Amino acid sequence: MTVAARASLGLDANSQLESLLNRQRKGFNGLKADGGAQHASEHHELSSGARLFVFILFTQVAQALMSYDGGATQMSTEPLLASGWSTSELGVLGAMDKFGQVATAFMWSWMLRRHDNKVLLSLGLFSKASSCLGFGVLHRKPLMLFSKLCMGASEALIGVWATVWVQSHAPRGSQARWLGLLGIAAGIGNGLGAAVAGLCAPSWGYAFAFVLQACLLFGLWLIMLMSPGRYFQLSDDGSSELEEPWEVADRPSLASSLLTVVRSRLWIFTATCISMSCFVVSGIAYLWENTTESVFGFTNVQSTVSLLLVTGGGGMLGVIFGPKVFDGYLKGFADPNGKLLCLRWCSYASALAALFGTVGLTLFLYVACKASENAVSGWIQCTVLASIGLVFIFVQSMQGTLYGINTESTTPATRTAAAGLTLSMQNVLGYAFGPLLPSIVAGTVGRLELSEPGASVLQVRRVQFSCGTAAALAGTWALLLCSRRAARAAEDLSVRSLAARNQLSRDR
Repeated sequence: MTVAARASLGLDANSQLESLLNRQRKGFNGLKADGGAQHASEHHELSSGARLFVFILFTQVAQALMSYDGGATQMSTEPLLASGWSTSELGVLGAMDKFGQVATAFMWSWMLRRHDNKVLLSLGLFSKASSCLGFGVLHRKPLMLFSKLCMGASEALIGVWATVWVQSHAPRGSQARWLGLLGIAAGIGNGLGAAVAGLCAPSWGYAFAFVLQACLLFGLWLIMLMSPGRYFQLSDDGSSELEEPWEVADRPSLASSLLTVVRSRLWIFTATCISMSCFVVSGIAYLWENTTESVFGFTNVQSTVSLLLVTGGGGMLGVIFGPKVFDGYLKGFADPNGKLLCLRWCSYASALAALFGTVGLTLFLYVACKASENAVSGWIQCTVLASIGLVFIFVQSMQGTLYGINTESTTPATRTAAAGLTLSMQNVLGYAFGPLLPSIVAGTVGRLELSEPGASVLQVRRVQFSCGTAAALAGTWALLLCSRRAARAAEDLSVRSLAARNQLSRDR
């Protein structure tokens, strides 16, 4: 290929599409090399039974146990307050695991490509189990804070590995479903932790839920020790549109890996989509109890049941039906054209989520402007709950696809770095700012309402939590914007890939 031809295609020496051309040219000129790569890929291929074994135990069950302590901590606030913790200290305690995840995600993404995965994961599971046990049995605040920090560090390791492992080993026709189930497993674990702590803390203390979690994690750790190490290795088969197979000596440094990742527009916008979906989900869930009790007059039981039905049921329906579209109808996202089609459908789902989010947002603002102590009418309650349920269906339906495309938008050598950076982004922009920004809106509106003469406590709470949940629902518009930009980035990649293939055909 001439220099002029390269320039006409807009491909410089560092372009990912240049790597595509090089790899394909090698494929045409050196069938023997291709045969060797295929043999290496077959050598690392796992049987269907081994894949299911690892997927069920070490991605689904492990992810549920990783998220279990989040729900357990939320439902242990009353015993902790009674033992001397202040409200602000509990806020720091709840955020310590997120700090641990963000601080260590890059380190784990670098180590997973350079060290034995089974050894790292075994250390991670043992550390997580020990931290949970320490959190339960140690009662000094600094030790409990340190234990929570270590929990987050271990969660980052399992989270980065699980995303890349599922993307590498899931059947090509079921990737969206397998990746989507990761999020559902985390939600189930969070709910189980909340249920166990809420039911058992009054009788047996808050420590019971964490000791139980530690015992289950130690059991999972023992199972991992007895399993073959090749089950946990990440695939290095180089099956990417973006780069040819790579050797151990060619592995980039962490800094160069992160630089390669952030240069990908497709990665940037899919990671932002994931973060914004987490923002919407976590923001609504965080304010749910206060909102439903203050605005709709629900009891504690009604609030809990409605949370499970609307957010849990909506999310489950999204995970069930989303892969039928992305894996079934659209045939997955294995090539650039598949990524383009899937992201276009993600933008359609985001538009529907924004539409129903706007319906809920408008009704909440209507309740806030009305500022009455009278009961909210039944049709408003039903419409709001149905709208939020539909938002969860459409948001969760595309989660697995977004994770898969996000991981595949980088080269094979930088996928763990991409997964670590995505994990950090969703923790900061999604799970941290999701509860924070709507809470700030609710607090600001509440202070303004209290300054009004004659405002009752019920009126103030109704207005502030209506506005707070409306702010969380407004995140669906940011999700729509990011999904449209991601689709444009995929379109650019598809056009350039087609041009490169046409040029290669002319060269032949």
